[in-house]
Amino acid sequence: MSEPATGDLFKAKAVTDDEVNAAVDVFMRDPTVSMFRFASGHTLDLAAAVKAHEPARLAVTDPDRTERHRRLMVRNAILFAGAAGGAVVGGIPPARGRALEALRAVALHPLGLRLSAYPKAMRALVGRGFVAVRPAQYVGRKWDEQAWFLTNAGHELIKTLGTGDHG
Repeated sequence: MSEPATGDLFKAKAVTDDEVNAAVDVFMRDPTVSMFRFASGHTLDLAAAVKAHEPARLAVTDPDRTERHRRLMVRNAILFAGAAGGAVVGGIPPARGRALEALRAVALHPLGLRLSAYPKAMRALVGRGFVAVRPAQYVGRKWDEQAWFLTNAGHELIKTLGTGDHG
Protein backbone atom coordinates (compact mmCIF):
# COMPACT_ATOMS: atom_id res chain seq x y z
CA MET A 1 0.00 0.00 0.00
CA SER A 2 1.35 3.45 -0.87
CA GLU A 3 1.86 6.08 1.80
CA PRO A 4 -1.30 8.11 2.54
CA ALA A 5 -1.62 11.73 1.45
CA THR A 6 -1.32 14.35 4.17
CA GLY A 7 -5.05 15.01 3.71
CA ASP A 8 -5.78 11.36 4.56
CA LEU A 9 -3.68 11.68 7.71
CA PHE A 10 -5.57 14.90 8.51
CA LYS A 11 -8.94 13.13 8.15
CA ALA A 12 -7.66 10.31 10.37
CA LYS A 13 -6.63 12.93 12.96
CA ALA A 14 -2.98 11.79 12.77
CA VAL A 15 -2.12 15.32 11.56
CA THR A 16 -3.85 18.36 13.09
CA ASP A 17 -5.07 21.61 11.57
CA ASP A 18 -2.49 23.50 13.65
CA GLU A 19 0.28 21.30 12.21
CA VAL A 20 -0.87 21.96 8.63
CA ASN A 21 -0.98 25.70 9.40
CA ALA A 22 2.52 25.48 10.87
CA ALA A 23 3.75 23.74 7.71
CA VAL A 24 2.24 26.56 5.63
CA ASP A 25 3.97 29.13 7.88
CA VAL A 26 7.31 27.35 7.50
CA PHE A 27 7.00 27.24 3.70
CA MET A 28 5.94 30.90 3.49
CA ARG A 29 9.04 31.90 5.49
CA ASP A 30 11.39 29.65 3.50
CA PRO A 31 10.13 28.04 0.26
CA THR A 32 13.23 25.86 0.04
CA VAL A 33 12.42 23.84 3.19
CA SER A 34 12.56 20.18 2.29
CA MET A 35 11.80 18.54 5.65
CA PHE A 36 8.80 19.17 7.85
CA ARG A 37 7.99 16.67 10.61
CA PHE A 38 4.48 16.25 11.98
CA ALA A 39 3.94 15.13 15.58
CA SER A 40 2.84 11.71 14.26
CA GLY A 41 6.37 11.19 12.91
CA HIS A 42 5.35 11.64 9.28
CA THR A 43 7.61 13.91 7.27
CA LEU A 44 6.89 16.04 4.24
CA ASP A 45 9.12 17.73 1.67
CA LEU A 46 7.34 21.10 1.58
CA ALA A 47 9.25 22.45 -1.44
CA ALA A 48 8.50 19.30 -3.46
CA ALA A 49 4.83 19.36 -2.40
CA VAL A 50 4.37 22.90 -3.71
CA LYS A 51 6.40 22.19 -6.85
CA ALA A 52 4.22 19.14 -7.62
CA HIS A 53 0.95 21.07 -7.15
CA GLU A 54 0.62 23.40 -10.13
CA PRO A 55 -1.93 25.85 -8.62
CA ALA A 56 0.35 26.36 -5.60
CA ARG A 57 3.48 26.62 -7.72
CA LEU A 58 1.85 29.32 -9.86
CA ALA A 59 0.36 31.18 -6.89
CA VAL A 60 3.62 31.53 -4.95
CA THR A 61 5.44 32.95 -7.97
CA ASP A 62 2.68 35.35 -9.08
CA PRO A 63 3.19 38.81 -7.53
CA ASP A 64 -0.45 39.68 -8.27
CA ARG A 65 -1.77 37.00 -5.91
CA THR A 66 -2.73 37.95 -2.37
CA GLU A 67 -0.99 36.48 0.64
CA ARG A 68 -4.24 34.75 1.60
CA HIS A 69 -4.51 33.11 -1.84
CA ARG A 70 -0.87 31.96 -1.71
CA ARG A 71 -1.35 30.46 1.74
CA LEU A 72 -4.51 28.63 0.65
CA MET A 73 -2.74 27.16 -2.39
CA VAL A 74 0.24 26.07 -0.28
CA ARG A 75 -2.16 24.47 2.22
CA ASN A 76 -3.85 22.56 -0.61
CA ALA A 77 -0.46 21.41 -1.89
CA ILE A 78 0.42 20.12 1.57
CA LEU A 79 -2.89 18.28 1.97
CA PHE A 80 -2.62 16.70 -1.52
CA ALA A 81 1.06 15.77 -1.04
CA GLY A 82 1.64 12.09 -1.58
CA ALA A 83 -1.43 11.72 -3.78
CA ALA A 84 0.05 14.12 -6.33
CA GLY A 85 3.23 12.05 -6.44
CA GLY A 86 5.56 14.98 -5.90
CA ALA A 87 6.27 14.85 -2.19
CA VAL A 88 6.80 11.89 0.04
CA VAL A 89 4.85 11.45 3.24
CA GLY A 90 6.58 8.92 5.42
CA GLY A 91 7.98 8.28 8.83
CA ILE A 92 6.29 6.59 11.73
CA PRO A 93 2.68 5.80 10.81
CA PRO A 94 -0.06 6.20 13.44
CA ALA A 95 -0.19 2.40 13.76
CA ARG A 96 2.27 -0.20 12.53
CA GLY A 97 3.35 -3.74 13.26
CA ARG A 98 1.46 -5.36 16.11
CA ALA A 99 -0.56 -2.17 16.76
CA LEU A 100 -1.75 -2.10 13.14
CA GLU A 101 -2.63 -5.80 13.38
CA ALA A 102 -4.59 -5.08 16.58
CA LEU A 103 -6.36 -2.08 15.03
CA ARG A 104 -7.41 -4.18 12.04
CA ALA A 105 -8.63 -6.97 14.35
CA VAL A 106 -10.89 -4.51 16.18
CA ALA A 107 -12.20 -3.28 12.82
CA LEU A 108 -13.13 -6.85 11.90
CA HIS A 109 -15.14 -7.24 15.14
CA PRO A 110 -17.78 -4.46 15.17
CA LEU A 111 -19.55 -6.06 18.17
CA GLY A 112 -16.35 -5.82 20.19
CA LEU A 113 -13.03 -7.64 20.42
CA ARG A 114 -12.29 -9.45 23.70
CA LEU A 115 -10.05 -7.53 26.09
CA SER A 116 -7.47 -10.33 26.24
CA ALA A 117 -6.60 -9.73 22.56
CA TYR A 118 -3.45 -7.64 21.92
CA PRO A 119 -3.19 -6.14 25.44
CA LYS A 120 0.09 -4.22 24.92
CA ALA A 121 -0.80 -2.95 21.46
CA MET A 122 -4.26 -1.89 22.63
CA ARG A 123 -2.81 0.29 25.40
CA ALA A 124 -0.91 2.23 22.74
CA LEU A 125 -4.00 2.51 20.52
CA VAL A 126 -6.13 3.70 23.45
CA GLY A 127 -3.47 6.29 24.26
CA ARG A 128 -3.64 7.60 20.70
CA GLY A 129 -7.45 7.71 20.77
CA PHE A 130 -8.03 5.01 18.13
CA VAL A 131 -9.58 2.35 20.41
CA ALA A 132 -11.82 2.48 23.48
CA VAL A 133 -13.33 0.01 25.96
CA ARG A 134 -17.11 -0.33 26.02
CA PRO A 135 -19.63 -3.01 27.00
CA ALA A 136 -19.29 -6.05 24.71
CA GLN A 137 -22.13 -6.68 22.27
CA TYR A 138 -21.16 -10.08 20.83
CA VAL A 139 -23.15 -13.28 21.35
CA GLY A 140 -22.10 -15.33 24.37
CA ARG A 141 -20.77 -12.38 26.36
CA LYS A 142 -21.14 -12.10 30.12
CA TRP A 143 -23.56 -9.44 31.29
CA ASP A 144 -20.75 -7.15 32.50
CA GLU A 145 -18.10 -8.04 29.89
CA GLN A 146 -16.11 -5.23 28.29
CA ALA A 147 -14.50 -5.25 24.83
CA TRP A 148 -12.31 -3.17 22.49
CA PHE A 149 -14.07 -0.91 19.96
CA LEU A 150 -12.82 1.55 17.36
CA THR A 151 -13.35 5.24 18.11
CA ASN A 152 -14.33 7.66 15.34
CA ALA A 153 -10.63 8.44 14.88
CA GLY A 154 -9.94 4.69 14.65
CA HIS A 155 -12.57 4.30 11.94
CA GLU A 156 -11.02 7.18 9.99
CA LEU A 157 -7.57 5.64 10.35
CA ILE A 158 -8.81 2.27 9.10
CA LYS A 159 -10.35 4.02 6.08
CA THR A 160 -6.89 5.46 5.38
CA LEU A 161 -4.75 2.40 6.13
CA GLY A 162 -7.20 -0.27 4.99
CA THR A 163 -8.29 -3.46 6.72
CA GLY A 164 -5.46 -5.51 5.20
CA ASP A 165 -8.04 -7.78 3.55
CA HIS A 166 -6.90 -8.31 -0.01
CA GLY A 167 -9.62 -10.80 -0.92
